Amino acid sequence: VGASSGREMLTALGEYGRYPDLIVADYRLGAGALGTDAVALLRHELGMHIPAMLISGDSSTEAISAMRASSLHVLLKPVLPQELHLLVERLLTHGDEPTAVERA
Repeated sequence: VGASSGREMLTALGEYGRYPDLIVADYRLGAGALGTDAVALLRHELGMHIPAMLISGDSSTEAISAMRASSLHVLLKPVLPQELHLLVERLLTHGDEPTAVERA
């Protein structure tokens, strides 16, 4: 299911009739909205902690800091298919829990 905002995603999910297993959000959405806010909205409205990642072409210091502060996994564009596949697999298997390497 795809949408250009968190609210549109809630509507689309309602029409689709199921909860998401994973959220993949661009950091910068239309109309000045942010993917971090969309993820927070979906998690809040659905009442569950859904594994999520951000994808962004914005590598500015400000954007990187904001994305890191969100505690979401981040992939910077261009994203290699293998890189995306590995992160999707990891999030679906282990959720948002950091690995031993990330905790160190």
